Amino acid sequence: MPLLRRATTHSVVKIPSISASFSTCRDSVESALYICDAQHTDNDNDNDGGIDAIFLGGNHIGDRGVARIVNGLEDCIQYRKLYLCDNRISQHGVNLLSQSLRCNKTLIELSLGDNNISDEGARLLASSLKENDTLEILNLENNGIGCEGTKAIVDAMLHNTVLQYLVLSENPIGDDGAKALRRCIWDTSSLLNLHRCNHTLLSIILKKVTRVKDGRILRDIKSFLKVHRTQFAATRKVLLCVRENPWILIKYILRTREDNPGLELAIMPRILSLLASQPDLATMNIIMQTSPGMFLLRANSRT
Repeated sequence: MPLLRRATTHSVVKIPSISASFSTCRDSVESALYICDAQHTDNDNDNDGGIDAIFLGGNHIGDRGVARIVNGLEDCIQYRKLYLCDNRISQHGVNLLSQSLRCNKTLIELSLGDNNISDEGARLLASSLKENDTLEILNLENNGIGCEGTKAIVDAMLHNTVLQYLVLSENPIGDDGAKALRRCIWDTSSLLNLHRCNHTLLSIILKKVTRVKDGRILRDIKSFLKVHRTQFAATRKVLLCVRENPWILIKYILRTREDNPGLELAIMPRILSLLASQPDLATMNIIMQTSPGMFLLRANSRT
C-alpha cells in the first residue's frame, strides 16, 4: 500500500519475501524477529535509533512469529507501522495482535492482507478497535471476511474516532456487508442515527469485493465519504439530510421530546442556527409551524 505509507526518519526493518531467496530470507526473518525479542527485553526505550516500521510481508512467520512481534510491541515505544501481509497468520495470531492493540499507544498502521483471518479474525480485531485510540490505517485485504466480519468492523467504527483508512478489498462482504458499511457512515433512518454514525473515516477501499450485486451501494459509500474530508462533517451530514427531507427534523424533535425531553437541546441549537442561515427558508417554515420547533428556537435564542 504505497499510497498510505508515510516518510519516516526512524529505522526500518524491511525483509524481502521468503520466496526471493529462501535460505537468506529465512535467516533475515529470524534476525528481524530476534530484534523484536531484543526490543522486548531492552529496558532502554529511547526513540533515537528505535525501530519505526517492520516489513515482513510474504515470509510465512505464522502465529509463533506474531507472538514474538507482540512481545516486542508490549514494551517498545518506537513501533509505528507493522506490515505482516501473506504470513499464514491464523485466528490465534490475530487474537494476540488484538490483545496488543487494546493497550498499544504507538502503532498507527497495521497491514494484515492475504492471511485469510476470516470473520472470526475480523471480530477479534473489531473488539480491540473499540478501545484502541492510535491506529489510523488498517489493511485487511483478501482475508475471507464476509458479511458477519464486516458487520463486526462496522460496529467497532461506531465507537472508533481515530481510524482513517480501512482496506477491505477482495473480501466476500456481500450486499449486506456493503449496506452495513454504508449505514456506518450515512444512516438517514433518523437524525439521531445519523449523528451517531462514524464521521472520521476518510477512505474505505473496496476493490474487487465479491458477492456485492448492487454496485450503487459501493458508489454511495465513496460519495458519502467525501463529506468526511470537510470540516464539521457530522453537522454537514445533518444539514444535507434535512435539506433532502425536512420532515426528518420534525420527526426527530417530536420523538426526542417524548422519549428524552432534554436530549434535543444538547444537539439541535447549533443545527437550528445553521439552518436559519441557509438561503432556502422552506425548512425553517416547517419548523416554525410546529410547537416543538418554536420551543427549540426560543431555547436556542437564550443560549
